[in-house]
Amino acid sequence: MPNPPREHTARIELDLSALAETRRELDQLTRRQQALDLEIADTTRALGAATAAGVSVREIQVLRERAQQRKAQRRSHVDERHALLARRDALTREFLRERDPSTLVASMDGKVPLALLPVRIETRYVGLPGQARRLRIRIYPDDINTIDHVAAPTASEKAAAMACWSARFAHEDDTAARLQRDLITTCGRGRALWLLRALTPDNPFPVAGVHADPQFPGVDTIAGLSRTTRAVLLPERWCAIGVAAGGHEVFRVWGKSIADELVLSPDWQATDDAQALLGGERAWMVDFDAALANGMAIEVTQADIIRHTRQAFDLANGTLDRLLVVGFDWTRNAAEGAADFTDLLCAHRDSTGLGYMPLGTPTNNTEARPSAYSPSSQQQSALPAQGAAPGDKDALQLTQWAFGIEPATLREDNIDNPHLCEQRTALHMMNALWRGTFGDYLAQMWTPLTDDYDSNITPTLYALRRYAVSYVRPTGSMPILRMGKQPYAVLPLVGKRFVDAGGSSMESAVGKVLGVLRPIWELASTRVPRLTDGRLEVAQDILQTAPWSQTAYYRDKGVSMCMMHPPLGNAPPYGPNHTIQSVLSALGPLSYDNVPIGQCNGFLPDPPYAAGQLAGVPWVLANDKDPTREADDDSFFSLANDYLGAIAAALVAPASGQQVLDKFQAGPALLQALTAYSVRMEQSDAVDAVAVGSSAVKQVVTHATTAMPYVETLTENEAIFTVQTPREMANVVIPSVTGSATLGDHVAITVASRLQPLTESLAPRAAGALFDSVQHLFPHTRDLGAAKLSLDFLKERR
Repeated sequence: MPNPPREHTARIELDLSALAETRRELDQLTRRQQALDLEIADTTRALGAATAAGVSVREIQVLRERAQQRKAQRRSHVDERHALLARRDALTREFLRERDPSTLVASMDGKVPLALLPVRIETRYVGLPGQARRLRIRIYPDDINTIDHVAAPTASEKAAAMACWSARFAHEDDTAARLQRDLITTCGRGRALWLLRALTPDNPFPVAGVHADPQFPGVDTIAGLSRTTRAVLLPERWCAIGVAAGGHEVFRVWGKSIADELVLSPDWQATDDAQALLGGERAWMVDFDAALANGMAIEVTQADIIRHTRQAFDLANGTLDRLLVVGFDWTRNAAEGAADFTDLLCAHRDSTGLGYMPLGTPTNNTEARPSAYSPSSQQQSALPAQGAAPGDKDALQLTQWAFGIEPATLREDNIDNPHLCEQRTALHMMNALWRGTFGDYLAQMWTPLTDDYDSNITPTLYALRRYAVSYVRPTGSMPILRMGKQPYAVLPLVGKRFVDAGGSSMESAVGKVLGVLRPIWELASTRVPRLTDGRLEVAQDILQTAPWSQTAYYRDKGVSMCMMHPPLGNAPPYGPNHTIQSVLSALGPLSYDNVPIGQCNGFLPDPPYAAGQLAGVPWVLANDKDPTREADDDSFFSLANDYLGAIAAALVAPASGQQVLDKFQAGPALLQALTAYSVRMEQSDAVDAVAVGSSAVKQVVTHATTAMPYVETLTENEAIFTVQTPREMANVVIPSVTGSATLGDHVAITVASRLQPLTESLAPRAAGALFDSVQHLFPHTRDLGAAKLSLDFLKERR
């Protein structure tokens, strides 16, 4: 049954100028308070030194009065901060105007993606016997929201960084390295390298043999005790949603407004007031009522359930299947949100550490292998290089693009692995293997057999290649972030009911097909093991599951084997045909008997035949000592075994290159065999397109079989013959088209002579750059040229 039409409400326009002004005042107050904290620290230090030196009572009294005055000023600053926070809360309440907070989500720009960051929640039922039971929910910021970096050094940090630079300017490299190690040990790697960057001298580095004093930029300092740990980028308020059995929502309760920054550490400057250490805006950490007032806790009562639903649900005895806590910040526009997220990433880079994790990186210690993160490894780093040339930055570029970050505001300095290009590698791997894998499946199984239909889906199937290469990433569309020791997978997604007209007919077709397949996938997801009942064997199953496939299977094909039901699993007989018909109905007015998969696909039926396992076939690289096993993880391709490079060369070679492709289709690596087969099919398609596009070809019977189409020459050539294999077709000479060369040699020479090397491009534009690079080629050779460019890229990734 189709979903009912949704009501489209107009976007709510909010005047955020007063909020922005309040935030500016809070920032200015923070800077004034930091300066005052520094004065308090200096005065306290001077008072201690004067007391130890035995100076006059009058001098000590003056210092003591000055310290008391500064502390009184600080208390005034704290009161002013509380007043500004209260003004902010009043402004956000004014936006509500007795409306449900969920309506303010409509004030957000629907064309701008939302970044949902994780949090930790804790729950507890409270209530004495005979009293109404309540559900208390505490929300705590995750590591990604938590920072302790302050963009100002303490006096000791500044002195240490300046000493390191002075030693370097004096060409005392050993001393500079020792001072840097000491600085990293004291401050941590991120903070130490930020200090060295912030205090980089303004004058150029002297050449060898020349001594120069560094000219340091003016940098204000802060008191060490004024540094605080903070949580930022939290929503304006949280909403707790309870779901009972059957997916029935039983409550939706909103919390109170949350400050722009939540302080997570005691107020170490408030030494004259013990209650202030964890009081005021810090009390939410230790007191539930304070957490309620600060928006970091929610309490659900039976009255909340009664107001939300008419169906009976007893909070005291009922069971919640799911508890969701979600929140949005409608008090910032998109530009402000992107800038704040940039500041957050920079703060992690300059404190706990920011980087990217290569695929396959272990995230926990095991008996066989430790995790990739090691605190000791974070203590090793060289001084910032002078004038170093930027390298690959695919991972960083994708992050900048996805979150709307200006590249100049988040540079690669001190970011681990910003060069990772796994998404670009997956793009080229998809393109190189397409024709021999999913493209072959589509061509053989889904290309219509007849022409008596109104809508031809063949162009749609062939256009799917560009869509898949542009958007589908088996490795994930975004790199894995690491903040401190915590990895974060960035997962772009849309709502279940999201509808988009699409930028092309292909995108529209994909959307329709996904609408058919989504219910099937949702049913299959119920069989995924979950830790819901404490069963040990389920836990073992989950822990032993790898992030990628461990076994490859194949399915045998018969000879002229036709059958009623295609091999789409062990569903009842009507299940596969129903699925096929649903997919075809989404694409056009076709019946399942119009495509090979619906009637005569050549695969042996299942049951009674089952898919076979490829035993003893290495995935990428064979072990030198045992070719039936995969090589060790730390193995690399040698030049002698660079089969991707050899396949790339054979792709544009004359007939002699075909021997390489024939040999490599026997492996031993699965990637080697599939790549060689894909290239052969690319060549066959190009040869076929040249022949079909010429005036010398009279007839093509079908593209839906594994054999080459039957082709007859025109009668004016006075020769009628038939070719049945790709090899035969490649050896045909059409003088009016190829001269004295065969079709195969003609295609290879054409691509080799006109194809230019792939130029570097920004990571988000990698797919577009690939296809733009072959637009100058003849249309029938563009896919083959794109495959050559992908192989040229992949052969360098060994």
